[in-house]
Order: sequence, then structure tokens, then C-alpha cells
Amino acid sequence: MNFVSTHLTKHHLLHAPHRWFLAFLLSPIHALEVHYQRRYHLKFSHARKLFIFDMLLLVSIFVIGGSAAFWYTYDPTVTKNVALEVSAAALGDTNRVKSGELITLKISFQNNSNVILEDPIIKVNIPAGFLIRSTPPNFTTSTQSISVENMKPRQGGELIFTGQFFGEPGKNFPAVVELIYRQEKTNRFEVKTVGILTTPADSVLVVTATFPATIFSSGNWEVPVTIKNTGSENLSKISIPFPTNSGLNFSWRETGVTKKPLAIETLKPNETVTGTLRFSSQLPKDISELSVSLVPQIQINNQYFNQAAFNSKISVLHPGLKISSEWKQSIAQPGERVSLHIKVDNTGSVELNNLTLAIPLPTNLVNVRETATANKATVKGSTMYISAKEFPALDSIPRQETREIPLTMVISNRPSGSTELSLPISASATIINNTEKFETKSNTSPIKLGTFINLGAESHYYSPEGDQIGRGPLPPKVGKETKYWALLALTNGTAEASNVTVSATLAPGVTWTSKSSVTRGREPVYNPSTRTITWNVSSVPASETVGIDFELSITPTESQRGSIPVLLTNIRASAVDSVTNKNLTASAGSLNASLVTDPIGKAKGVRVE
Repeated sequence: MNFVSTHLTKHHLLHAPHRWFLAFLLSPIHALEVHYQRRYHLKFSHARKLFIFDMLLLVSIFVIGGSAAFWYTYDPTVTKNVALEVSAAALGDTNRVKSGELITLKISFQNNSNVILEDPIIKVNIPAGFLIRSTPPNFTTSTQSISVENMKPRQGGELIFTGQFFGEPGKNFPAVVELIYRQEKTNRFEVKTVGILTTPADSVLVVTATFPATIFSSGNWEVPVTIKNTGSENLSKISIPFPTNSGLNFSWRETGVTKKPLAIETLKPNETVTGTLRFSSQLPKDISELSVSLVPQIQINNQYFNQAAFNSKISVLHPGLKISSEWKQSIAQPGERVSLHIKVDNTGSVELNNLTLAIPLPTNLVNVRETATANKATVKGSTMYISAKEFPALDSIPRQETREIPLTMVISNRPSGSTELSLPISASATIINNTEKFETKSNTSPIKLGTFINLGAESHYYSPEGDQIGRGPLPPKVGKETKYWALLALTNGTAEASNVTVSATLAPGVTWTSKSSVTRGREPVYNPSTRTITWNVSSVPASETVGIDFELSITPTESQRGSIPVLLTNIRASAVDSVTNKNLTASAGSLNASLVTDPIGKAKGVRVE
């Protein structure tokens, strides 16, 4: 046999001992074969010897095969005669194990052999989610093992562990128990191993949520969430990560932080915690349904275990609304009525009903009352609402159809705070068989607003702060000089005004004293020939008020006794609007010495005596 000749060598003994051993077992057959070839091959007279040789060869095959089978099945251990069982059951309910509740782990063992088992040790490989509450005496936590007394034949025992078990419902969690021992009068240890798969059917931590049955492809939503501990033990280190749906962005209203799960440090038995899950949707048009899952987690021994999930299916609608607008002119003057054309396009896949437009009107730029009247619209506060009441066509807008809404905006007589007017527009509509409102927002393009100027005039003997700035008798007396101050105030509106001029004419009997004070530009100039006072400045910024103050003198005559002297006439202002390039004018009429805004001086008298 070539196999024996090849492998029954020193080389194979060192490098392939298994082949060398097989060649060794076959070597007797090989030796007989060699002997036959040398002495009997092709010699018919030795047929009887050949028959005997064949019989011996056959017997050797049976002897070798029987020996091999014996050594293969021979087991000197007694593990088959050692009984070891492990079982897990929930306290009070042996048919159903829930994650988070107390369970018992019972280990039963017995020596059914005829020898004494010495130095027995039971080692328990407890799952990571099992929090031990009670153990048998002498249990070593670090090695998770316990030594028991030597077991005589037919002797055994039982060990019971109690703990709080955590695991993901529906998944298997193995627990392995080993009984390590040695037979009497031997030093070789044997191991009996059994295992158990614990599969929680549910969890004591219950999460419920009220997801909307239908959402829109784009929108914002709030979902009430309830987290309850239905078990008899405290639950700690609870977290609820966000669902992982693409196109949905989640946050908790309680934290206001996105991408951060809601965390609960401890939840007592039967305690309930509520929260509100916010999410916004930006979903593609090919999605018509979503499956959303809230999966709470509990951290045990630095490992997170998912608990029973709350699952919900949500239908997705794809409404669409495009709002465009156009002003009929690019510039508006204070007090002007301006046409605004709004176009609403239903760009979605569903019909929209009861469309309502909400347009907040800035009171500093728009005359709200007159605007509402012009459009026969409803106003709440400063927001104007346009609905099917004003435009019946807004009651229903089939998909891919358009509605046009002409509106009139009345600009305030004295706009302030901005040189442009842009109106935000919020649109809301309902969908058939759906209680949720679809909402969208837009803004009109800006329209430029022209500015305005306003001119005021006051006479003072005492300053607004109460200081005496006038001279002479008060009330004024015939034949005696009394000096007053004229305070002119030019107020500019929403845009810069250029080439600004303020002028006034002295009334008969009034004299220019050359004393003046201004808050911008140069001092006013007096022209004796025309008795006119003029003040010029190249520009006045938006929303600024310029003061032009000067002193005037008057010596009343007998004909003025009992009257209030007139100080100035033809008080006027002019400027150019930097936005519209239009001329602006303002007038304050005439000014007398009635000291209307000077309560101290007025109290002393204003009529000539």
C-alpha cells in the first residue's frame, strides 16, 4: 500500500501525526501484502496458503475497525449521568416574561451516576440585562460562581436567583450554566453545560403617542406622548430617541433641542410622564404613507436595551399653494390708494377649500381702517382677512387652478419707519375629509414709499424746560417792548428730503433781533426788504426733526390793546423727495403770541394791556 509507504515516516510523524497514525494502523495489512508479493505471487501451488492469508487479512480488518469504534465511543466521564436544568419565570406569571420586571432564575442539579462528584462549582453566565437582586449564599459576583458540597450518588440541589430582567422584546437572551466537578479519585475536571433562551414578550415601559392620521408633505406637527411604568419596580436611565424617518425633523417641546432624545432619570411604578414631540415634514411627492416608530431605551450596565416600540402609520397628502403678488405701481405717496394684485395657484395634488388670506398691515405705513373698508374685508387688530365671504371663488380651488384677488392698500398720510412696504401673506385652506389645515406663507414685493414733511410753529416766553427766554413785560403792555421766541419744527418722514427750505414773514410791528438757534445747518437769514426769515439746508435724514428757533421783538400800540399780537405769517417749508424726486410742501400758517404750549407764560397773560 503506497499510503503506508509514504506516510509511515519520521517526517510525517513530526509534521502530519494524524496521517502517520493512520498509516501505523494499516501497517499490519501492508506487511502481509508485502510478504504475499515476495513469496506467493503467481504461484498456483500455494493457493491454500493464499486462502489462509486472505482470511487473516479479513479478520485483521474487523479487529482494527472494532478497536477504532470502541475508542471512538468510549467516554470515561459521567456528564451524561449528571442532571443540570435551568429555567426562568416572571414572579406571579410563569407564562409571560416582560422586560423590566422581576424574574427568578432556577438552577436544578443532581448526581445520577454511581461515583461521588467532588469539588463541584456552578458557574452562571448571566445576561447583561439581568440586574441581580438576590442570590444563593456564597455566590461570588466577580466570578459569577458558587461552590456546592460534594455530591454523592442520587444527591443534588437547587439554586434560585432573583433579579430585574431587561431585554428587547422578541429577541433571545441566552443564559449559560456550567457544573464543574471531578470524579472521586481523579484529578481531571469535567463540565456539564446547559443553557436557556429568555425572550421577553413585552416590556413594562409603555410608550403611547397620538400621531395624526394624515400629514402634509410640508408642515409642522405636534404629537402628545405618554411614557408609563406599568411594572412594580423603578425604571432608571430611560431615553426616547427620535424616529429615523428621512424627511422628518424631530424635537421635544420640553427641551427645544433637535437630535437630542428625551431623557427620564427615574420612573416609579405606575408613574406616567407626558411630553410633546414636534416634527416638521419635507417629503418628496412619491411618498404616500409613512411608518413611524418610537422606541424607548433603558441603559443597563452601559448597554442600551430597546423596549416595546410604539408604531404608527401616517398617510401623506401633497397639497401645494403658490402665492404671487404684483403692485400696479412702483412708488406710492403718503395717503395714496395703491392697487395690489394677488394670484393664488393650487399646485398640489388635492383640492383646497375655504381658502383664507391673512395680511398683517403695518400701522406705521398703512391706514388699516380705510384699507379694510376699501376691500370690504374683516380686520382683527391690524390683520386683514380675505376669504370666500369677500371673494366667493376662494371657497374651492381644484388642483392646478388659479384664483386672482385684486386689493387696494391705502398708504398712511404720514408713513414712518421704512421707505418700502412689503406685506407678509399667510394662506390657510382645508382639505376634504381632513380636519388639518394646510398653511403656507409668502411676501409681496416691496413698493417704495415717498416721504412727507410736516412743519409746526410755537411761541414761547419760557422754554419747554421752564427757563425764561423772553424779555419784557408779560402780559405785553402798550408802548413797552416784549421779546418772544418762535420755535419752528420741521419733521421729515420715511426718506431723506433734499433742498429743504423753511421761511416765514414778520408780522407788522414785529422786529428781528438776530438771535437764533438751529439743530441742523446754518442759522436762518433775515431779509429786511421783504421782512422774510429763511433757513436752508441741503438735506434732512429720514425720521428726523429739525428745530429752527429765533427771537422776535414787538412793542404793542394802542390799537392792539386787548388783542394777542401776531408774530409771523406765511410760515412755509419746501423740499424734494429723494425717493420720488417730487416736490414736497408744508405750511404752519401764522403764529401769534398766545403761548399755547407755554403754560408758565400763558398763565401770566397773553393779551396786550
